[in-house]
Amino acid sequence: MTGIAYSLFAGQPLTILGSTGPVLVFEKILFKFCKEYGLSYLSLRTCIGLWTAFFCLLLVATDASSLVCYITRFTEEAFAALICIIFIYEALEKLIHLGVHYPVNKHNDLQKLTQYWQVSVSYSVGRH
Repeated sequence: MTGIAYSLFAGQPLTILGSTGPVLVFEKILFKFCKEYGLSYLSLRTCIGLWTAFFCLLLVATDASSLVCYITRFTEEAFAALICIIFIYEALEKLIHLGVHYPVNKHNDLQKLTQYWQVSVSYSVGRH
């Protein structure tokens, strides 16, 4: 309901309400942190939201938006590269985790594999 109300009053009915790259990475890291230390995710997320609101009001009161002219294209691309590195790291971490739990059998006997195929084919042919 909140998303519908936001899209109606935002001036753009096609506003995307999903998480973007940096927000998604932050939420995943925060959830993992809360899970590891036994903290309440929603309580911690509420505290973070309140602190963010406080700092946003402080930045608005001091007219800090005038400093945006000093942010260059290089800063944006460096931040995007950081997000890409984090996603690549997480993918490799999951791949290594799968490799540990489901190792590749390097000692296969190919003759047994082909014999099994021949036996199963001859068995199925013999039944029909």
